[in-house]
Amino acid sequence: MISFGFRIKLLLAMLAVVGATTAVSLMVALQRVEAANDRLFRSRVNEQLSYLPREQAARLQEAHQQAGRFVEQAEVQQAVEELDASRLYALTRESLASMLADPLLKGRGPVNPDQPAVIHVPRNRARVMASHLVFLDEQGEFLLPEDRAGSFAQTRTQREFRAKLDSLHGGLVDLIEPASGYVAISGLNDTRRLLEVLCLPVEQAGGGRKVGTLIMGFPMNRRGEQTLDEVSELATGVWVDGALLSGAIAELDQPKVVDWLRLHAEDAARGDNAAAPFIQMQGGPYRVFVAPMDSDPALPVAYKVGLYAWADALAVQEEMKAQILGTGAIMGILAVGVSWLISLGLFKPVRRLYKATMRLREGDYDVRLPVRSNDEFGKLAAAFNDTAEELSLKEKYRDVLNKVTDKFVADRLINGNVALGGETHGMTVLFCDMRKYTELTQHMSPEEAVMMLNEHMTAMTRVVHEHDGLVDKFVGDMIMAVFGATGSDPTAPERAVTCARAMIAERKVLNMMTGREINVGVGVATGEMLAGFMGSEDRLNFTVIGQGANLASRLCTVAGPMDILVDEATCEAAREGRSAEPLPPMEIKGFSDLQAVYRLRPEVVSENEPSDRPSTPA
Repeated sequence: MISFGFRIKLLLAMLAVVGATTAVSLMVALQRVEAANDRLFRSRVNEQLSYLPREQAARLQEAHQQAGRFVEQAEVQQAVEELDASRLYALTRESLASMLADPLLKGRGPVNPDQPAVIHVPRNRARVMASHLVFLDEQGEFLLPEDRAGSFAQTRTQREFRAKLDSLHGGLVDLIEPASGYVAISGLNDTRRLLEVLCLPVEQAGGGRKVGTLIMGFPMNRRGEQTLDEVSELATGVWVDGALLSGAIAELDQPKVVDWLRLHAEDAARGDNAAAPFIQMQGGPYRVFVAPMDSDPALPVAYKVGLYAWADALAVQEEMKAQILGTGAIMGILAVGVSWLISLGLFKPVRRLYKATMRLREGDYDVRLPVRSNDEFGKLAAAFNDTAEELSLKEKYRDVLNKVTDKFVADRLINGNVALGGETHGMTVLFCDMRKYTELTQHMSPEEAVMMLNEHMTAMTRVVHEHDGLVDKFVGDMIMAVFGATGSDPTAPERAVTCARAMIAERKVLNMMTGREINVGVGVATGEMLAGFMGSEDRLNFTVIGQGANLASRLCTVAGPMDILVDEATCEAAREGRSAEPLPPMEIKGFSDLQAVYRLRPEVVSENEPSDRPSTPA
């Protein structure tokens, strides 16, 4: 795993903060700009798109009123009920002549033979004239005249108009209220034309049930659409019956718009933002807006479509994105520079502290840090120096204590884990002293005697520690060691016996090296004893008190040169049966009973070696 230093981590952290801030700022800014543009353009487009239906509705209002009065005439209602198509269309031409296109007026004649044969077309024509017209009977069948007046009904556009209505048969038959909507039919040169359809139910004369329906088709005026295209960047059209009718949208771009509308028209009309809002056209990206037009459920659903050039808005967004990213890059560079300067101020004291800590860890307690300020680093350096001073003193105390007492005792003293008293449990005590020490040193100077004694005690102490023993004290030429002082240990007797043999062997080696013949005697005893700190609260000594300690000291005194004397408990616990020589029970000073004592061989007896002990008679 890659590990970065403090300086690199600081730089990366600053870059991460700047990067995250820039990303969030960019995202929020773009979202707000896009939302603002969307609200602005949607408001404009909705106003422009809603203008065309309002203008068309205003123009058709007069036609709607006039046709409504027409279907309420008794003659019209009677003609529809009697299925008299010729009279019905003659009445239509007579009453609605001002709002019918010229093709529907061809063959116009008198309704009554007694009236004049020529009826003049009114000069005041309506602003919107119907180009398509048809009547339905009660079952939804077309009522068509068979005389020459019905020739208009056989044109291609009229037939297509009726075919479109025939596909809507069910909805038209069920109409009981006036309705309007839109249909698309073929125009000249294979173009599509949009008709606004007006459906008026015809009731039975005198009121009652519906007996038929008058359906009129009015061409959608394209002048408003053309005007919007000229004065604004909005290109409009109508989407109905799977066809796009527009004179403002370029023909080369219309297939793309048609494909988009087939997938997204309904969702976009509901305001679903999930729909893809852009179309890439020849003039660049265009935003698509769709608004539903008023249409009766019986007629096809029509949508007003608006395409708004979006290149400028996207350019503004890209410019803003570039500015934010540029600002973020500059801030990132500044952050790196500032972080580098800050890291220099932080890294040097941290580095000094790290190096000093490593030296302190390696045992260099004289290391100190310069205190150059009163800030956190200055306080940290001062605290480090205090800690180093305390550790230095503690190490000096430990070194001194290790020289005057055992390591275990020194550790407890250093850690403050001391109290008057102790703990009683089973342990083994060993005493070892020189034989004829006075005779050995009577011809030596004090310095030579001390040197010889130190050499001896150093070797004996090392042997005790090698066998996990604790050196309790030195008394003249005698050394006292304890095994199991820290707690009950079943191996303590065995380790003490092994240590005694090692002391004898070590002394023999020293004799050969120094040329002196120095003998030692060893006494070992096992039992329940108290181990702890004795004395006063101002001055303490670690020692062991108990009958076992006294017995071991007495055995050491009576042991011969290079002899190891042990009590019965030690002999049994150390399993020294083969090498132990039982001695006559001894009367030991301080003990009322005779004590069983065993002499051990200085060397370990193997299992196959015969024992020197006399066999007990059966």
